[in-house]
Amino acid sequence: MSNPYTADAAQLIHRAEMSESAEGYDSHMQAAGVKATLALAYEQRTANLIALFGKMHPNGSGVFPHPLLEAAQREIQERLELS
Repeated sequence: MSNPYTADAAQLIHRAEMSESAEGYDSHMQAAGVKATLALAYEQRTANLIALFGKMHPNGSGVFPHPLLEAAQREIQERLELS
């Protein structure tokens, strides 16, 4: 599953550019800003999951319980479209 917010933001920017009124432009650009912020938060969560997954003890065992690492791995794979 790729980032669901980037396409929304791009579409809203396009609508703003096509708008015939200043109010329409402003409204669409504000909504695009919200979607862009959500897109960044989505990517930050992906980065945090990758960092979590990478936390290992020197002996190779996970810092976090095994089921948590499995869940993080699945979500990382989905977000990066690797599964």
